[in-house]
Amino acid sequence: MKHFDQTHFARASAAPILTTEAYVRLLHPEDAIGKTTLMTKDATGRAHSRTYTQTTASVLANNFLDGDGYISLHRFHGPRTVNQLAALNGLFLDLDIGRLPPGASKSVGAWSLDVTMHCLSLNLPPPTVLLFTGRGLAAIWLTKPLPPKALPRWQEAQNVLIDHFRSLGADPACRDAARVTRLPGSLNSKSQKIASIIDGTLERYDFDRLADDIYIAAGRPTREELKHRQVRRKQHAARKQSGGLPVRARFSAVLRDLDRLRLSWGGQVPVGARNTWLHLYATCLSHIFDSAEIPGRVQAMAAEATPGLFPVRSVRRSKDRGPACRPPQKRHSPLRQAVSLCRFHHRRHARSDRGRSPDTRPRADHADMRACAKESGARTPASPDCRRDVA
Repeated sequence: MKHFDQTHFARASAAPILTTEAYVRLLHPEDAIGKTTLMTKDATGRAHSRTYTQTTASVLANNFLDGDGYISLHRFHGPRTVNQLAALNGLFLDLDIGRLPPGASKSVGAWSLDVTMHCLSLNLPPPTVLLFTGRGLAAIWLTKPLPPKALPRWQEAQNVLIDHFRSLGADPACRDAARVTRLPGSLNSKSQKIASIIDGTLERYDFDRLADDIYIAAGRPTREELKHRQVRRKQHAARKQSGGLPVRARFSAVLRDLDRLRLSWGGQVPVGARNTWLHLYATCLSHIFDSAEIPGRVQAMAAEATPGLFPVRSVRRSKDRGPACRPPQKRHSPLRQAVSLCRFHHRRHARSDRGRSPDTRPRADHADMRACAKESGARTPASPDCRRDVA
């Protein structure tokens, strides 16, 4: 069980004496982005809301105290919908007395003290404002404004915060960004009690730090830890893609394995594996040492591991060989060149003689092939009749 000293409770809060106008300015400073929504309910229970600037809202808030008066926690660019969200202003809890577990104290003083004690046990800061709503409690942690694109982050922290306080009556339905809270000084028409501020630090917290405290209390990683894990995953994926080790370390490991293999053979590589083993050994050296050192090391190892093998004249890294030479082009025999030349002349004459009758078109006969072969220096091909006779 965690114990607390008197310093946790020996603080006097100015929150209970806060006026409605000052409370509105605390929630929505005049220089804040967006507008504030004020809402009230008529005798039939129908809600009427309107959006005002921060300056106007603080002045008109007193007109909403005769009945059920509400104010938006966040600010909007227009009507109070998530699509019109201008800035996220904090985290909140709606603690319902009907959700308290059996045996729990339902007096406002003991209930609010339980909330404070629960915050201390979770290492969470006390709420900025702890408000009695007439039938329950509302705990609000104001934060530095967040842009609308941070809504997923805000929503996740809001969900975890509700889970922390379920044992104190937290309503799981009150978790969306368009919710409103009661105005202090307004009348709760159901209980006929006035909403009032009980306690609060009146401080505005840093959202990231507050969210980290909420996640730590739930046994979840913080935002910084998630970033660190993401970096580690990327590094692991990069190492996995590259083989797991840097190039130099990888080939050093292969070189050690080759040496162990040689020692298992008695210090000399057997015949039939010498060329392959020495080639792999030289390849590993080319990724570890400079090109000037490689020939001497290969010569020394060849004399020790592969005696009697043809001496190695030079070993160089592939990147030091200069521009790659073009592979030798395939050379055809003179006879084949002559046949190709004859066919070329035949296709050229065929294109130029389109439209002639078939009998007047030139044909590529064996005499043409013999003439082309003579010009190219090839051996005179035998006629088809001669080849047929020989066959």
